[in-house]
Amino acid sequence: MGSPKHPLLPQSPHSRRQEIRARLRLPPQELSDDEESGDGTEAGRSESSCWHGSAFKAGLLIVVALSAALLGTNRASCGTSGGVTPADQYPQFLVVGDWGRGGKHNQTKVAAAMARKAEAMRTDFVLSTGDNFYPSGLLSPEDPAFDASFTSIYHQPSLQVPWHAALGNHDHGETADPSSPACGAWDPACFYSPLNELDARLAQRDARWHCERSFVLSLAGGAVDVFFLDTTPLLLEYAAVPWRANRGGLEEQSWEGQLRELEARLARSAAGWKLVVGHHPIRTTHRKWHAWAEMVEHVEPLLTKYGVQAYLCGHDHNLQLLHKPGTGYWHVTSGGGSRVGPKFRGTKHALFQHGGNGFVAVRLSPSLMAVEYMGLDSEQPLYSIHIARDGSRAVDDASHASGDGGQAGDEPGTGDGPSSQE
Repeated sequence: MGSPKHPLLPQSPHSRRQEIRARLRLPPQELSDDEESGDGTEAGRSESSCWHGSAFKAGLLIVVALSAALLGTNRASCGTSGGVTPADQYPQFLVVGDWGRGGKHNQTKVAAAMARKAEAMRTDFVLSTGDNFYPSGLLSPEDPAFDASFTSIYHQPSLQVPWHAALGNHDHGETADPSSPACGAWDPACFYSPLNELDARLAQRDARWHCERSFVLSLAGGAVDVFFLDTTPLLLEYAAVPWRANRGGLEEQSWEGQLRELEARLARSAAGWKLVVGHHPIRTTHRKWHAWAEMVEHVEPLLTKYGVQAYLCGHDHNLQLLHKPGTGYWHVTSGGGSRVGPKFRGTKHALFQHGGNGFVAVRLSPSLMAVEYMGLDSEQPLYSIHIARDGSRAVDDASHASGDGGQAGDEPGTGDGPSSQE
């Protein structure tokens, strides 16, 4: 007999998926053989699980039917012909990271700029690159910070679309003293844990919210696959942090298992467009080391091997576009959702860098990926680029930087080292 479930642990993946499908009025989905006993016990977990101990595996493949229904919801609200988005509709979406600060540090201004862009481009969804709730994630599925930093901030009609979120280090419950959370009357038994952001009850509070450790969005009839990866367990800098033992946290994960799972999914994918989303950068101009060794060693080779066109991330509190020749992918950093880190330590592999607030807008078509870096004060992008499906820069690329954007080298600075706020 399996041990009883803790009341704040998330539902099993199948239960959570069925709840979402029911909310969208989709038919129930059959259990696969390895989900038949998915009751939270060891017998209910697949061998590819990246979890061990008492936590559930939360990585799911988001089925095409669910994605099409989510996309169709927004397109219908925008008054497109027929009111239903075809399953082969190529998506357009926003990317924002490092944002959840209760509206402070320009978070509300970024939200307003996102809303204007979302209305203009008819955004299908938003991708969050992590660090969704500062300073230490959510302390409970009932935490008021969910409303204060998400629902009440991104309230505009054009942002009432699905939000697909990666986990960042702060979402794991980063804190100097994980034994003493500041619990409130809303939940006297609160605790630091990434499980709180994964809990299905958040979608009951705000139906837009979707966060899992690792999962795949399959879009445009299978022509676009977006792979999410929880990067925090991969990094050695978190090997001895006091919050490592948080419930459902780093000690209950296998970074090797996550990478095996990512590679298996990439290998199975027949999509023409493959994008990977994680919190931590692979390469950076914001820090003196210019790259995370673990990300370069373990993640970058998978992107190159399987023809991934773009890696979307945050953690650096600014905007960057990097491209190292020979790797095949474009490195899109979108971490300007609230507090910014405006200094850079050079321009290595950088096509663009901007130390202010902002976000990224992406439009996909069968042959091109249009990427726009947006700031706060202009409807025009700070910088834009068109990427061909083979990963090259499009021949007819109309990339440019507006006058208020920071081209590579425009903001050299001395740079700040990593801080507890990143």
